[in-house]
Amino acid sequence: TIPAEFKLFQNYSNPFNGITHIKYRVEHDGFVSLCVFDVLGRQLATLVSAAKQRGTHTAEFDANSLPSGVYFCRLQVKNATSTIRMALVK
Repeated sequence: TIPAEFKLFQNYSNPFNGITHIKYRVEHDGFVSLCVFDVLGRQLATLVSAAKQRGTHTAEFDANSLPSGVYFCRLQVKNATSTIRMALVK
């Protein structure tokens, strides 16, 4: 189930070549963490690590220095009940 506190939308474009945009929504003001991982679980990038106001936001992921493959995005919101994960394909 998708938690009501926040939502991670599919990145645009997917698959992508170089740069992609990741949209997410938080229902309450709070501290947001949005990170990208490889298939081995290694954290490659922290796209957002900041307090965000309620609403929809977009983060840019620049993967030009990374090889083609599948990457995973993790969205966490402090005091929320769940973590959302999403696959990115380059």
